[in-house]
Amino acid sequence: MVRDRRSVDRLASRARRIRVLCGALLVVSVVCGAAADAPDLSGTWAMIQFLPEIGDLPFVGETSITAVVGVLVHVEQTGSSVAMRDTYCHTDVLSNTTLITSRVPDRVMVSLRPAPRTATLSHRAGRWTLEQDPHLEIRGARLENPADDPLPVGTWDSRVFDLDEDGNPGFTVPVSVFGIVSGDTYVVQRLAYAISSDDVEADGFDGSIEWSSEQVVIGGTDAILMTTFEQWHHPDPARHRFVMRRLDDGATCDDVLTIFEEEREAYLQAFPPTATSTTDV
Repeated sequence: MVRDRRSVDRLASRARRIRVLCGALLVVSVVCGAAADAPDLSGTWAMIQFLPEIGDLPFVGETSITAVVGVLVHVEQTGSSVAMRDTYCHTDVLSNTTLITSRVPDRVMVSLRPAPRTATLSHRAGRWTLEQDPHLEIRGARLENPADDPLPVGTWDSRVFDLDEDGNPGFTVPVSVFGIVSGDTYVVQRLAYAISSDDVEADGFDGSIEWSSEQVVIGGTDAILMTTFEQWHHPDPARHRFVMRRLDDGATCDDVLTIFEEEREAYLQAFPPTATSTTDV
């Protein structure tokens, strides 16, 4: 009788261990199954960035200035790790004034050769999220310490180079003031940004962009075009955003431009370019 009781106890103990083991295997299975369901982002994409600022322009006052940037992105993915290689296509500058205007020529955009960006996919609260590592670009200058070195302030600085190969230092940005004075400015720039999305899907997603831009006008065809002014981030965080839309393999900047125009119009409907007296938050 004792022997039978011991046998029953051993069987019960073994059953409990089996249940624990099965439970552990079930957890592993669920986790592995979730990982297998990660969206596959590999392929070609259009990315549209919206970078809004307020500028205190001379003779004009506080003015809304939003750079809209279109990028052709080639994505490679290994598990939850994502690498993005960018080809810049086009930039527009949206503003609530036409008294002072500027534009970034396409020749400048195509001359940019940014290093790859990296990001990580994570599964949270039933959704896939994406967090990009901070990304830094120096345009029109070569700095030994890109994140910390001061930008050049004049064309005489040996660190300046002709980015867009038009024969002028830095990169060239045409400017018009009151429709009376028009010409070119020569610029160097430091741009840093990181994107994040709380709901990533294989065909498209959007989210927020945290960014900073430092720009110095190192020369120009007219002194009035080189007038400096204060500028700061638009205080509405909802305006600082990006959109990613999947494209067919072999897509070009022409395909990006189609998405660019659609998303620019949608952004203008949601966020008309109006200035605010609120300072940077």
